[in-house]
Amino acid sequence: MKQRSLFIIVMVTLLIAASCTAKESNSSLVTQAAADDGSKIDSGLFSTSSCKPPCWQNLIPGKSNNVEVDSFISSLGDIGWPFRKNHPYESKCVWKRIIDSERHYMADFYLESETLTFIQWSMPPEITLEQIVDYYGPPQYFRAVINKDYYFLDVYYPALGMAFEISPRQEDISYILPDMPIRAAQYFSSGDINSYLFTKFSCSYGVELAINAVENEINNIQPWSGYGEIKAISYP
Repeated sequence: MKQRSLFIIVMVTLLIAASCTAKESNSSLVTQAAADDGSKIDSGLFSTSSCKPPCWQNLIPGKSNNVEVDSFISSLGDIGWPFRKNHPYESKCVWKRIIDSERHYMADFYLESETLTFIQWSMPPEITLEQIVDYYGPPQYFRAVINKDYYFLDVYYPALGMAFEISPRQEDISYILPDMPIRAAQYFSSGDINSYLFTKFSCSYGVELAINAVENEINNIQPWSGYGEIKAISYP
């Protein structure tokens, strides 16, 4: 009887330990920001729900409208998310921004003709490029630019409707490394690299200037070639 009781205790202990280990490992793949009502905002990058990128918080670029975006923003507590901005452009596009009270997280929404076209979710450096590549596969393109000694690095998944801004260390100029942290995730309607760039620029630039911006920026885009040393484009 004692041996049976001891066996049960050991098994329960092992199950609890396994559960804790699973939670710890899963937590490394999720970026969350707390609202004042105790709710969380998930990055959505490794979500097991039906809302997968480019869907974010049940908002879908190209489908969701202004009312749905406002409803989501209103659902957040004012204490946890006190910083909010609403800015209309001359192009009749509207940019909306929310920032949490600790200024660790920020979400930008761009709407044209009251339809959501672009989302950018900025976060602390908790998710690495390697985690993204392991989960989604290699990106289609990257952009590596050196401007006044600053190194800017982005990777693109236009067919999946997402892109990522990376936070490389300055000593890692001209390299793409797996441990580089993600600074921001971008969600948009899936398409090709040109449609992504146009969507990114059209809201704030307007159509004509956005077309010119795409023509200039496309020269900075390179096909993904893996980790390691790459050719970064330098600007004075």
